Amino acid sequence: MRTAELLTMSTKELERAELLCRIRERRITQEQAAEMLGVSTRQLRRWYQAYKAGGPAALASKKRGRPSNNQLPETSNWRRCGSFGSATRASARRLPTRS
Repeated sequence: MRTAELLTMSTKELERAELLCRIRERRITQEQAAEMLGVSTRQLRRWYQAYKAGGPAALASKKRGRPSNNQLPETSNWRRCGSFGSATRASARRLPTRS
């Protein structure tokens, strides 16, 4: 028995899958689909190869649900450092005011 898997896809990814399906059915050409999506024909061929090999799931982002590489670790000291904010506020108090 085959279990169904839930696949989350963005609107752009769904549009790509629909157009690639139309290419497979020979209702439109790759050049027409590339123009509709605003990408090069080479990029569209890459997507089509992935689509033929893995179906619509191959078009979904592989990074979805993962943390960013630029994210600071939770153990970072500067987030917990209270002196950073207070030093900035103290220096702001010492600025001359305009009259």
